[in-house]
Amino acid sequence: MTLNATRGLARLLHDAPASLRGDALFKDSSGTRANSDAGRLVHPSDPSFCDAVEDGVRPVVVLLCDRLCCVTYSSCEGHLDGHDITPAHVGIVAADDERRAALLGRLQQLIAGISGDAVPRLIVGSIEDDRGTVGCVDMVFHGTGVSGPRYLKGVRTALDEIVRRLCRLPTTGSVLPMPEFLGGRPPPELASAPYPWLCLAGLFDRETMAIVAGEGALLPRSRGERRGYSLGAAGVTHGSLFRAFDGPMRSVVSRIVGRSGIRLDALEFHDMVAADFVSVHTDQPNSDRVRMWRLVVYLDDVPPEVGGAHVVLEAVGGRYLIRAAVQPTAGDALLFEMTPSSFHAVTPLSGGMRRTLVATYGS
Repeated sequence: MTLNATRGLARLLHDAPASLRGDALFKDSSGTRANSDAGRLVHPSDPSFCDAVEDGVRPVVVLLCDRLCCVTYSSCEGHLDGHDITPAHVGIVAADDERRAALLGRLQQLIAGISGDAVPRLIVGSIEDDRGTVGCVDMVFHGTGVSGPRYLKGVRTALDEIVRRLCRLPTTGSVLPMPEFLGGRPPPELASAPYPWLCLAGLFDRETMAIVAGEGALLPRSRGERRGYSLGAAGVTHGSLFRAFDGPMRSVVSRIVGRSGIRLDALEFHDMVAADFVSVHTDQPNSDRVRMWRLVVYLDDVPPEVGGAHVVLEAVGGRYLIRAAVQPTAGDALLFEMTPSSFHAVTPLSGGMRRTLVATYGS
């Protein structure tokens, strides 16, 4: 990889709003995918960011940006051209020396002990930008003298291990800082009172969930990839499933929340695949005069090692405190009231599929 200079990288780091598409142009960049889309540098908050990254390295790139709150400038899944090997790598930039040092420490912990036919190593350097020098840390996967195919297989093994480590949840009760890229700090006017939520274990049996998932698979999907989330969705407006959640299930929710006369406002399937996530956010009522609840029904078992947990958070002292992490189990459900303090998120998924049926009730 050779990368001599950029234009606009410093601006991307310091000035990037949510919708920025950087215009940085790379010079002498070969054998890489430099987060570029038609010659442009693309910020992680840009909807086209994922498309600018190769498939093999995309989960690591997305998770690094999401979990370590950093910005990558270049990446490559590794390639073989005859006997020539283009090494796999991920290049990460930092706004200043202090942040680069902190990033280096976290990356060293992340890759510690990873061995095999492709070993990740960190290289500290800098890039000349039109606004000055930008510090960077490159994670390069070094071969250990093995053949090209064996090296590429070793790269995949190492990348899979890094994904697993990035998906590990902080322990319940730990403080999780959330910078602007992931949704910002909690509004200062919010009190630190947690919002009501309830995990309903075994609400449905697995056979029913399999039938529901099959019905949902027949519906056309819309794909949402924006600053705060990445998932697929399909609305349900009629049929037996809609009638079930507008009838018996609505009565169950009504009894749980202790409020009569509630209505079903929306019913949707949500699908998440590898590298999908939902950043910290709140689901608020449409009006101050109404109360609303959301019922999230899990259609699949999602192993903890691949992420996809529903994290319940509380705003405390300008940060988010993790109150619970619910790992999806087919037939279980999570019910919560939609309030200005109903902070929650879904951790990035590293593999498989996470399918849910989401019902919104109001009164």
